[in-house]
Amino acid sequence: MSEILAQQRTRFFARITDGLIQSDVHLLLITHCLSDRPEFIDGLSRLVVSVRIVAIPYSIHEPTMNSLRDRFAVSTPTLDDLHNPDFLLKLLEEFPDNASIIIVEIGGYFASLMSNIPVVLQGRIKGVVEDTEAGHRRYLAVNKALKCGVISVARSPLKEPEDSLVGASCIFSVERIMRDLGTIFDAKSCTVLGYGKIGRSLAKHVRDRGLPVAVYDTNPVSRICAISDGFFVPDRDSSISRADIIFGATGNLSLSGSDVNLMRDGTFLVSCSSKTQEFDLTSLRAMSKKSTSSVDLERLDYDSKRLYITYAGQPINFRDGAVIGPVLYLIQAEIISAVSMIINQIIQCGIHSVPDSVRENLAYAWLAEFVNAERGSYNC
Repeated sequence: MSEILAQQRTRFFARITDGLIQSDVHLLLITHCLSDRPEFIDGLSRLVVSVRIVAIPYSIHEPTMNSLRDRFAVSTPTLDDLHNPDFLLKLLEEFPDNASIIIVEIGGYFASLMSNIPVVLQGRIKGVVEDTEAGHRRYLAVNKALKCGVISVARSPLKEPEDSLVGASCIFSVERIMRDLGTIFDAKSCTVLGYGKIGRSLAKHVRDRGLPVAVYDTNPVSRICAISDGFFVPDRDSSISRADIIFGATGNLSLSGSDVNLMRDGTFLVSCSSKTQEFDLTSLRAMSKKSTSSVDLERLDYDSKRLYITYAGQPINFRDGAVIGPVLYLIQAEIISAVSMIINQIIQCGIHSVPDSVRENLAYAWLAEFVNAERGSYNC
């Protein structure tokens, strides 16, 4: 099956890049190095002179990484590195002098740098493509100060199918960890913190499993949407105190050390955000009397309770490759189209999106490759 999908990805991205001419631009790509990436990266490489890959540390498939190293320059920073402007600047300075550069990233790491581009790089950054909602917000926060154009695909309609399946991917990984521990997911009460696209997907998939689920969001409009979708929306303290499993899907800090007293004994904390920022791990660990940990699970013991942090507080779905199927390739195709736009157009400073007409063509190409027209189901 994996070989069939790889062949389909190759054909799909070849179709997307067909007729596009390679430019003299260099590309810096911050990405998850998972088994579905090589064909996407090959598609990007058809548009530029070189691709330099920066691997996000919590999502590396070693065989894929080794394969990519044979063909591309690959950096493997820590998360602290990715939040360090000096490290990011060094990545850009490693390109040839006077080279034009496009940045494709997941998480908005370059947002602050792109609002204050050093003199040595001014005029060389042709644009940025951002993939995630958290990154979109980071660029939005500095929008008026941006010194280059940013094309965000985070809120694209083509990303909605991906977002709707992330919840199932997260639950799959949580269940595997819990079964290894000797307990089962189906006997737990759940709370979802954050009711954006990922939070909505999580809440829906938990409910589909027949488990009680509550939702809390700091935005009152989001809470109204959640209750309209049939979910309980107790206040924050009640939401935390009722849960055996707390899913963090805010893209921001959702739990801190001051929340320990609210949580039940044995609560599982599960991050479904694009970063390791959902939980204040430093304060949670500092307050504990004892801790034991493995790759999948960290137990923190307090005076009267214990808490479990799954997958070191990193996005749980990447434990098992964040598999969501062929719908992911839609947004990858849009990223390729966004890079082509930056190469072939002058993108003004600020945040932009790919035109709907381009998205529609990408959708037609995806349907032609991945859906059997007679059956109406996946053609793989």
